[in-house]
Amino acid sequence: MQKNAKQLNIKHRNFWQTHPAAFGAVVFLAYTVLQCVAHWSLVLGQNLMKWDIWQAHYPATVMMGDALRGGTIPMWNPLMLFGVPYYTIVGMPVWYPTTLLFAWLGYTPTLLNIEYVLHTVLAAFGAFLFIKQQMKNSAIKKEICIPIAFLAGLLYGNSGVFLSNAQHIMIIISATWIPYVLYAYQKYLEENKPIHLMLSAGFAALIFFGGYPELFYYLFVFLVPFTVYVNYKKEKSVLYNIGNSALKYIFHAVLTVAASAALLIPFICSMSSLARTNDMGTVPVDMNPVSIFTTLMPGVSSVLPDEPSMGVYYVGVFTLVILPLIFKSKYKDKWFYCISTAAFFVLNLGDGAFFHSFLYRFFPMFTSFRFPTISRCFMALFLLVVAANLWSELLDSLQTEKIESKPLVQLSKILTVSLLCCFAAASVLLYVLQVGAENAAIAASIKIVLSASFYGALIALSYFVFFRIVHQKLIKQATACVALAGMVCFETFTFVYAYTPLTIARYSPTQSMQKIGGPETKEEIDFQKAQNSQRNRSIDFSQAVRTQNKLDSQKIVFDKTFDKNGYLSFVLVNTDRYLDSYNHMITDENPVVYFTSNVVNETMEDLESWMNNPAVTPDQIYVENGILPKTEVEVGAVAKPNQIQSDLASITKTDGMVHTQYPATQPMLGTEFYKLRVYLEESNKETVDVQLVFNPDSNPLTIAGNYHVYNKETTKPYIDVYYPDADVSYSQTDITMAEEISSVESLKMSRTAESKNVTIDAFSFNHIEITVDAPKDGYLTVMQLKYPGWNVKVDGEKANIETINGTFMGVALEQGTHHIVFDFEPMDFFIGIAITMLFGVAFIIVLVYPFFAKNANKKVKTNRKK
Repeated sequence: MQKNAKQLNIKHRNFWQTHPAAFGAVVFLAYTVLQCVAHWSLVLGQNLMKWDIWQAHYPATVMMGDALRGGTIPMWNPLMLFGVPYYTIVGMPVWYPTTLLFAWLGYTPTLLNIEYVLHTVLAAFGAFLFIKQQMKNSAIKKEICIPIAFLAGLLYGNSGVFLSNAQHIMIIISATWIPYVLYAYQKYLEENKPIHLMLSAGFAALIFFGGYPELFYYLFVFLVPFTVYVNYKKEKSVLYNIGNSALKYIFHAVLTVAASAALLIPFICSMSSLARTNDMGTVPVDMNPVSIFTTLMPGVSSVLPDEPSMGVYYVGVFTLVILPLIFKSKYKDKWFYCISTAAFFVLNLGDGAFFHSFLYRFFPMFTSFRFPTISRCFMALFLLVVAANLWSELLDSLQTEKIESKPLVQLSKILTVSLLCCFAAASVLLYVLQVGAENAAIAASIKIVLSASFYGALIALSYFVFFRIVHQKLIKQATACVALAGMVCFETFTFVYAYTPLTIARYSPTQSMQKIGGPETKEEIDFQKAQNSQRNRSIDFSQAVRTQNKLDSQKIVFDKTFDKNGYLSFVLVNTDRYLDSYNHMITDENPVVYFTSNVVNETMEDLESWMNNPAVTPDQIYVENGILPKTEVEVGAVAKPNQIQSDLASITKTDGMVHTQYPATQPMLGTEFYKLRVYLEESNKETVDVQLVFNPDSNPLTIAGNYHVYNKETTKPYIDVYYPDADVSYSQTDITMAEEISSVESLKMSRTAESKNVTIDAFSFNHIEITVDAPKDGYLTVMQLKYPGWNVKVDGEKANIETINGTFMGVALEQGTHHIVFDFEPMDFFIGIAITMLFGVAFIIVLVYPFFAKNANKKVKTNRKK
C-alpha cells in the first residue's frame, strides 16, 4: 500500500515529463483563463482598441474578410493611390493566419480585441517554454523551476511591450513569436533534430507574415551570437565552432526564407517601388533614458517627454528587486543574457545612442527603423530568463542554512520608502496647485505620479514583507512558492487594471475616436458593429473613394482615407518616376480611368525633360513606345477640370517684376485645388520663360520653367501655373517674365471625376473591365501602377500594356468602341505560395516520419521473433 502511494507520488511529480503535451495544454489553458480575466472588457466587447490598430489594420482586414467570403483572394488593392499589390504590405498582418481566420469569420471590433488577448496568451506560453528550457540544466528541483517559469511567462505576456503597444498589433505579433523561435532553434542546436529547425523557421516566418520587418531583422542579427554561444563546444577548435555555427545559421535562414516565401519573395520584388509614406521611416524614435522609470510605475509614461506607447518597460517589480543576486547566482548563462539585456536596452534609446549608431555603421538598414524601442521584446524576455533563475535559487535557499535574501530586504525597504516619499510629495504639491485653475495641467500630471507611486509602493511593500519572512525562515518552501505566485499575480493584475493596458480604453478626450468610457464607449462599439453588418460586400471599387494627391515633390504625406464602405486607402511611393508625376499634379487632372490622344513624344529623353519641367501642362501624357507622331500631339486634349471660381488679382509692376496679390487660397479639400492663370497682353511665342516665387515673405519657394502659351480666339494668350503643393495656402506669388501681363486669375478647380468616353464595368481586387468609345486613335489610361503580373485583352485579343509616365497602365486603341479586360496574375505571388506550400509538405513529412519509422521497426522486430 505504501509502495503504491510512493509510485503514485513519483508519477504526479513527473507529470510534465511523462505527459509533456497534456501538461503544455494545462499551462496554456491556465494562461488563457488568466489573460481573459485580466482583459475581460476586451473579450466581452465592452471596450475598443485605438490608434494604429483601428485606423489601419482593422479596415484592411475587413476588406480582406469581405473578399474571402466573396470567393476572392485579394492580390491587388486599388484603393491605395495608384494601387499596390495587397500581399506586399508587410507590416500590416492581413495575410497572418489568425487574421485570415477572423477575416473569414467576419472581422468585428470584438474579434480584433480577442486577437490581441490571444497573442498575450501565446506570448506568455512561448516565454514559459523558453525560460523553462534555460532552467533545465539547473541543479534546482523541477518542482520549483516549473512554477517559476510559469510566473515569468505571465510577466512577459503582461510586460510593457504588450501593455503599451496594444495598438501596434504588428509589435504584439512579433513579440509573441520571438520566444518560440529561440526555443525551437536552441533545441535544434542542442539535439540536432531537423524538426526543431523547421519549427523555428516556421515561427520566424510568422513574424514576417504578421509582425514588423524591423523585428524580423533584429531577430536574425541576434541569432548570430546566439548560435555561436549555444552551439560552441569547448573540446572543438575555434574554427570548427565558427564554421559549424555558420552552417547551422545558414540552414535556418534558408528554411525561414522558404517558410515565408509567400510574402517574402513578392516583398523583395517590390522593395524598389514601395516605401514608408509618412517620412517616419528615416526618423527613429529616440527614447529618453528616464523612460526606464516606467518599469516601476508604468503610468508615469504619459508625463515623460517620450511617446507613451513606446516607452513602457514594465517587467515586474520583483524582477528588478532580485537582480542584486546576479553576482552570487550559479546560473551558468547569466552573463550572456545579462549582456544581451543591456545591449537591447541601449538600443531602445534610439538613434542618439552610440550602440544604435554603431549598428547603423555596419547595418545601414537600422537608419530606417521607426521603432528602435521594439527591442524591448528581447530585453524583457532575456531579463526574465535571468530573473527566473534567481527566483528559483532564492526559493531553493530555504532548504539550506545560508539564505541570500538580506540584501533584498534592504533594497525592497529602500524602494518602498522612496515611493512613499514620492507619494507624499506629490500629495502635498497637488494640494497646493489645485488652488488655481491655471495649474490644472500640472495638477493632472501630478495626479498620475501620485497614483503610480501608490501602486508601486504597495507592490514594493508586499515584497519587503515576503523577503523578510523568507530571510527569517518563517515559511516553508512549498508555502513560499504559493506566496510568490500569488504576489506576482497580484502585481500583474494590479498594473493591468491600473493601466488597462496603456493604449486600450484609457482614452484622452483630445484624441479622435476615443471615449472616456461607460455609455459613450458602448455607443461607439455598437456603431462599429452596425457598420460591419451593413457593409456592402460587392467588392466593386469603380465608385470607391481613393486618396487624393496632397503631395509635393519633397514630402510624402501619410494620408489615411476611407471609402464609403470603410476600407482603407493610403499613399505609397512607387519609384522616382512615380514621384515625379506629382510635380505635374497628374492625379488632380484626371479620373482613375480615362481616354486620351495626348502624348508628349516618343523618346525617353523628352520624358525626362517633361518630368523635370514644372512649366509643362499636367494633362500631357507620355506613353512609352507611343503610336502617335509628334505632329499630332494635341495640348489640352484631356478633359479639363471645371472652372468653379475666378478672382481677379491685383497687379503691381516694378522693373519687369509683376506681383500678384490675390485672396489666400485654402488647402485642397476632397477633389478641389487651385491654379493661377496669367494672361499676356500679346504673344506669338509657343513658350515663355517664367520665374515664380511662392510666399516670398515666409518660406519662399522658387520655381523657374519654360511655360507653354495658350492662344485662343476668345481670350488673350495665357499660361497656367500650378501650385507646387496643393495642401498649402499661398498668400502671394511673385512672377518675373519679359512679356507684358494683362491680368491674373486665381482659379478654383475640381478634379475631373469621369471621362465621357469611358465606362467602368467592373473594378475589383484582381480584375478590371472597361468599355471605351474612342473618338479617335489614342490611349486608355488606367491610373494604377504598372506592376508585373497585369495582363490585358482588347475585344478578347491579348494586347500590350504600355507604360504611361513611367508608372501607369495604358492600352493603345484605334477609333471605335472596345471592351478591355485587365487581370492581375502575379507570378511572384504564386511562386512564393508554391515554395511555402512545399515547406509545409516537407514539415509534415519530417514530423510524421519518426512515427512511421518506429512502427516499421516494431513490425521488423515482431517478424524476427516469429
